[in-house]
Amino acid sequence: MTGDATRNRKHKKNNHQDEKSRTTTIISTTTHHHQLEDDDDDIRDIIMPSPQSKTSKRRCYRGCKRFIFVCLSIFVGMYVFTNSDPASDFAVEVLTSDLLQDLAGPSIVSDLPGVKLAHEKNYTPKHPVIFIPGIISTGLEVWQGAPCAQRHFRQRFWGTSLMIRKILLNKQCWLQHIMLSPNWTDPKGIKLRPAQGLVAADYLISDFWVWAKIIENLSYLGYDESNMFMASYDWRMPLRHLQSRDSFYTRLKANIEIMSNTNNEKVALISHSMGSNVVLYFFRWIEKQEGGQAWLDKYVASFINVGGPLLGVPKCLSSVMSGEMRDTAEMNLALQFIKESLLSREDMMNMFRSFGSIPSMLPKGDIVWQEPMVKLKVETPVAPDTESISSAGPSHFPSRSGEILMDDLPHMDAVENETVHWANFTYAESVELLRHISPSYTTLMESYYNLGLNATDTADPDNEVNWANPLIAPLPKASSMKIYCMYGIGKDTEVAYYYKIREGIPPVEIDTSINDEKTIRGVTLTDGDGTVPLISLGYMCHHAWPRSKRLNPGGIDIKTREYKHTTMSLLEGARAGLDGIRGGQSTADHVDIMGNYQVLEDIAKIVSGRDLHEVDDNICSDISAKSAELPDELYK
Repeated sequence: MTGDATRNRKHKKNNHQDEKSRTTTIISTTTHHHQLEDDDDDIRDIIMPSPQSKTSKRRCYRGCKRFIFVCLSIFVGMYVFTNSDPASDFAVEVLTSDLLQDLAGPSIVSDLPGVKLAHEKNYTPKHPVIFIPGIISTGLEVWQGAPCAQRHFRQRFWGTSLMIRKILLNKQCWLQHIMLSPNWTDPKGIKLRPAQGLVAADYLISDFWVWAKIIENLSYLGYDESNMFMASYDWRMPLRHLQSRDSFYTRLKANIEIMSNTNNEKVALISHSMGSNVVLYFFRWIEKQEGGQAWLDKYVASFINVGGPLLGVPKCLSSVMSGEMRDTAEMNLALQFIKESLLSREDMMNMFRSFGSIPSMLPKGDIVWQEPMVKLKVETPVAPDTESISSAGPSHFPSRSGEILMDDLPHMDAVENETVHWANFTYAESVELLRHISPSYTTLMESYYNLGLNATDTADPDNEVNWANPLIAPLPKASSMKIYCMYGIGKDTEVAYYYKIREGIPPVEIDTSINDEKTIRGVTLTDGDGTVPLISLGYMCHHAWPRSKRLNPGGIDIKTREYKHTTMSLLEGARAGLDGIRGGQSTADHVDIMGNYQVLEDIAKIVSGRDLHEVDDNICSDISAKSAELPDELYK
């Protein structure tokens, strides 16, 4: 009897524990139901484990999930066209912001310049403002998708945590939607479109600000959505397709007119990075419309170009050559392994080549880029006095379409260094090398853009293929408009690459074993803003446009302002209430300059029409000497 009673009590206790376990599972399921609606089916099994191992698995999952999220954020950030690594910065900020504030002690928050200018000098809005963002800045929403994305209607496949989850859980689905078709149009059945409004590009991946600092700063002067507008666009598209597919230039023209008419003032256009190339393209499009020159004089007061890569970015060449750049080359072996498992070189190369906007930022003018841009390790012995690699005898160069004889490559210098031989390619020769790797891709590029390989190119500036090349296409004849060029200097910026041949696709890779005074892990560095070299940032603004009647027929007044890059420590940034992780108030990084205190103050002065004499030329680099080394034929 006693044994039976004991067994009954144990049975009831076990039943009670099982019931409690089932109840806990139901509660857990209900609690997480909303979160699971946006996740993929294959993650549901991980989040809702069986009752027997629920607690231990959940702890493991949460720890693993956090680790994977941080790792992936770092890698995604490294792939975008900036050295500031937005996703990784965001992950670090999330993990360290509270700790830094605690360590820093009482905050002595420094006001943004807009606060000071509004309160002490009574700055108010004058010119309505239209922002033109750069590459990767604008979120892209799913309007039509494959079955794997249909439930994400109007959710952002670029620029949010959904992008990270998709890469983790279904990489092929994400690539299928983010990549354009081989002819740079929408893939069949897939339609991604840019988000709209100021929120389209104020932040990227949660708290990583892009335009947010400028928007907030101007808001202290009295700006709001009635006199600020974000001209977002699909940054993947060729500049020509922005009009043919989305009527972007027509809509930009209409929005400029609306902003000007409703505020009774001319508009200030503010662009960043590739957005500056888009504005120059828009100017050429406007001038081809009836009354285009008069329209610009009537509606546009100023063009503020922040960090515009006017003469191109070498990392665009390496990205389409091998799916690499400085960010990937500097990874250690462990990070490279994880990166390759998430997005391989081939994945990255194919994705970059699918973006028709990237060739618009390839370097312009071979003579501008005087040093070799690609140095390829050659296994075939080369005599020291050899002038052409073709005399080295037959050597095979693997390509996507098969093997191509090294004999067929363009003329280049061959340099012997003990047992290693390097074939030096100028920029023009690097394009020919790319042509051997992918003939169809290079032909496609040239059908949309004049790559400006000749120093004295006399191509027709009215031809649309030339509109993205400021060495060919002139500024508009709008003498009342002013141009302000603002950019950072003092950061190591990639300008050339050491390559070696590899098996597979892509057939070349950066040789990370090369290190010297100017080269780190196969990437040669120069002065710039961390993304765009100095010559691309400053030559047109400081040298060519002010001197050239051909390229500046209207005699537009151009001011060039350089900002020396300096950083503060994380604790200093926390004490000042600033983004210490992003470099602080004096950073001149390609993206972080959008939060630079002096830049924010200068923009506020321009758009409010106050103290303009203080926004004058400010040169603190050797851009004058570098520009003087180039032949006058470039701009005459």
